[in-house]
Amino acid sequence: MTPAAVPTNEFERLLAVREYRELAGWVQTSLDEITSIAALLFGAPAAAIGFVDDDEEYFQSQTGLDATSVSRDDSFSAHVILGSEALVVSDAAQDERFADAGFRFYAGVPLMTPDGIALGALRVMDQVPREPSLGAVQALEALGRQAMEQLESRLVPYAASGNAWPNPQLIRRAAGLHLPTSRLPWSDHDIILWQRF
Repeated sequence: MTPAAVPTNEFERLLAVREYRELAGWVQTSLDEITSIAALLFGAPAAAIGFVDDDEEYFQSQTGLDATSVSRDDSFSAHVILGSEALVVSDAAQDERFADAGFRFYAGVPLMTPDGIALGALRVMDQVPREPSLGAVQALEALGRQAMEQLESRLVPYAASGNAWPNPQLIRRAAGLHLPTSRLPWSDHDIILWQRF
């Protein structure tokens, strides 16, 4: 497999990935249900929600897979996070980027924050080539948005629990959701200093 390029916002993206991975534990059952529905939708044997970190893609939720992660260099999702639309590979053997991949079929949609940061992907895979319908891909996109809504729903409770965030976007978004500023772990001055770092 040809390794994907690194997104231009990689530093900011990695901060967001680490924060959202922590939020994911709060909605694990919902994410597992979304993953199962994605596999059923395509009639595919495997599906996963994965976060692409600096050197690996970690599967937060999976069905039909034994692995809990894959090298970023061998990750289809590392290609998905470079854009904002679905990536459909009907037959990886016919695509030079993925010719030696472990799966023949891949369909993945980016998991995008409201700030436009791609964290990873909701994906379905199969050992045989497939031509999914437009409706199936659109449904997968809707499931990806639902996964992100589940994660976003935990922002205020996460902040209220006293957890400290190093990510200014999450702090601002929680503040925008009318979280009392006394519960925010950092001041505006700290946010400015962090952005300069």
